[in-house]
Amino acid sequence: MFIRKLLTNNSYRVPLKHASLGHQITRKNLFSSLGNKNKVFVATPIFYVNAAPHIGHVYSSVLADILTRFYALQENSVKLSTGTDEHGLKVRHSSFLDNEISKIPTSEPNTYEYISNETGSKVEWTQEENYKFRLSKFNDILFQKIKSDEILISPESRKNEILSWLKNGIQDISVSRPKSRLSWGIPVPNDDTQTIYVWIDALTNYLTVDGFYDPSYTSPNFFPPTYHIVGKDILKFHAVYWPALLLGADLPLPRRIVAHGHWTIDDSKMSKSKGNVADPIAAINEFGVDAFRYFLARDGDIGFDNNYSEKNIQHRYNTELVAHLGNFISRCLSSKLGFNSALFANVVDQISKNGVQNQDLDLHNNLLELPSIIEGLYKDANFSKVLVSLNQTLSLANKHFSNNEPWNLTKNSDPSNPSDRLTTVGFYSLETIRIVSILLSPIIPTKSSQILDTLNTPNDQRSWKFSKFGSGWAKFLDSSSPLKQNISHIFPRKL
Repeated sequence: MFIRKLLTNNSYRVPLKHASLGHQITRKNLFSSLGNKNKVFVATPIFYVNAAPHIGHVYSSVLADILTRFYALQENSVKLSTGTDEHGLKVRHSSFLDNEISKIPTSEPNTYEYISNETGSKVEWTQEENYKFRLSKFNDILFQKIKSDEILISPESRKNEILSWLKNGIQDISVSRPKSRLSWGIPVPNDDTQTIYVWIDALTNYLTVDGFYDPSYTSPNFFPPTYHIVGKDILKFHAVYWPALLLGADLPLPRRIVAHGHWTIDDSKMSKSKGNVADPIAAINEFGVDAFRYFLARDGDIGFDNNYSEKNIQHRYNTELVAHLGNFISRCLSSKLGFNSALFANVVDQISKNGVQNQDLDLHNNLLELPSIIEGLYKDANFSKVLVSLNQTLSLANKHFSNNEPWNLTKNSDPSNPSDRLTTVGFYSLETIRIVSILLSPIIPTKSSQILDTLNTPNDQRSWKFSKFGSGWAKFLDSSSPLKQNISHIFPRKL
């Protein structure tokens, strides 16, 4: 259905003249309900199955999963689309390069080899007859939509790459292969000698997961994607070819494309021949899923290529999750302090009535502003900055804890008084842990859940709205439900 509508009036067969491929299919007002509130569609590429999963696959998937969990935390309805791409020809044939090759002389006189400008790999010259999509027809409109951020490409450097490419003018692309070469696949409508090129039917995956293949499909559910999460090597397909195909079929465009960099290993390019390909499964088995996710989010900067190292995974885990977050929780839950969490809701009331004490002001203001800051960073897929900001808050809370010396306050405290200084210090410390754990949960969901279990936070009070300062203590904590004190199972140190 999509293919037939797309190719009508937007394709021609070469070397033959333009061939119309059937009647145009229209669905009146099909997408008139675009902009459904509280619906978010996050999509990864559909990965090739020519080898075992590698760090690039995992990185795309983790970024998409973090976004999905973030929007679900905000009580949106979220669809996450992922999968694999399986087809009939080897992957080395998934490309038509045309003018994107260089002619390089060899050591033999008057002989040359052809090299892909993008990958540096050798290419073979073949000649065949197929249909071409009028990509050039959409050059100017794509340029304007990307420049104006109607299609938002991040980071900015990737956006500029695409704009530069469009500024030079794009050529039409082949969208079919002779059936004699590729019998497995979707046939071209009204031409049984041709099969749709794999990249075209692969991209339609983002439509079919929304039910577009069903004749009864009359309105969108989640389409178009809110986020496409892709590696920088396939940005052109998602930022130019895919939007042009949608324009050709009168369908709405993706809203945002996040193109991340690649990963090196120990500062060297990964290579199977060198035997230095990262094994994500081994790292997960060693450090756990959450620690691995934390590392990818913390050390992964979408604007650059990033370095993968198991030493770095261990370093982030031990210095930030264990020594920073875990140690702070352990200090706060010391039985020697015995913070009376049953009074924390009353502490919130006292602060509301009497104002914030000077020694609490910096931490108080930070906790008030933190959710909105972190929300913006999540929406920008800037997960590294999410973790930097949350670690800064934990540093501030640790300093607040140490400056107030609660171990000395216990000498003259009144556990029944909500205005007691020890209780106030305990509230700010554990409120920091509660808020940070909720905001961390899209990145380290299992560990965050365990921390909130320790604080006796009910499952129905773990959504984003409960990251608001003072919102989490009114209903459930009393003297009969003391805070758990053994957290060694949450963050065991890795040696």
